[in-house]
Amino acid sequence: MLDKYFEKLGGRPQSTKLGKRKSSSQLKNASGSQAPKKSKRTNSNGDESMDEFPQEERIGTWIPKKDSWEHDIKSIDTVERDRDTGKLWAFLIFDNGKRSKVGMEMIYKHCPIAMLKFYERHLSVITIPRDLLQFGSTESRFCLPQRTPKAL
Repeated sequence: MLDKYFEKLGGRPQSTKLGKRKSSSQLKNASGSQAPKKSKRTNSNGDESMDEFPQEERIGTWIPKKDSWEHDIKSIDTVERDRDTGKLWAFLIFDNGKRSKVGMEMIYKHCPIAMLKFYERHLSVITIPRDLLQFGSTESRFCLPQRTPKAL
């Protein structure tokens, strides 16, 4: 009876060797389909600079529980002044990938070396020719880059 069934099908199916099962990811890759790509997120200006961090992970309140944060900070991203209060805020990126907005009092207490490195990266040195120097002044002056205020 099986022989008649197999004749209708066009022959007996080939037997496959049973081995270890493949995981679902191996099956997907073997079939030629690739994993779906992440969609890029853009901010209101159309920039794709923030696409790697979902909105809820961009700026948080997480801070290390230690007194010194020097070994936990990847970098200080930026420093901004609050328009309403005039208070300075630092935006930190930690080694674990978390981002936080922290007041400068905490920065000076917990990671002063990282803050100095931030200032050094943003420092400009202007050399003034000797003939333009006034009596008793130094040859070089240190200053932070000037930024024009944003229009309201």
